[in-house]
Amino acid sequence: MIASIQPSVISGTLTAPASKSSMQRACALALLADAETTILNPGKSNDDLAALEIIKKLGAKIISHSDAVITISGKNLSGSSQIPPTGGDVEGPVNCGESGLGIRMFAPIAAL
Repeated sequence: MIASIQPSVISGTLTAPASKSSMQRACALALLADAETTILNPGKSNDDLAALEIIKKLGAKIISHSDAVITISGKNLSGSSQIPPTGGDVEGPVNCGESGLGIRMFAPIAAL
């Protein structure tokens, strides 16, 4: 078989989601930040979703503007320096799923 290849032009835009580890790190930093954090094209893996649930339990407010943009308000925007901002214990388990990075990163933050 003889195959011939002809030059062509490709155009368009491709937006890749964040890697699992960078998304989890962004969630942790957004929780600890004294400002709003906007994440463009956030990941949707199980590890990423677990990270979002963890920071929500620890006091972050998460607003999903679309599939491509989320805004996270960190702990100090509620006027408290504690995690969770209400003080006291977090109700229920804080589940990292099967994320090794998640358990290593969020356990010390939750211990604060």
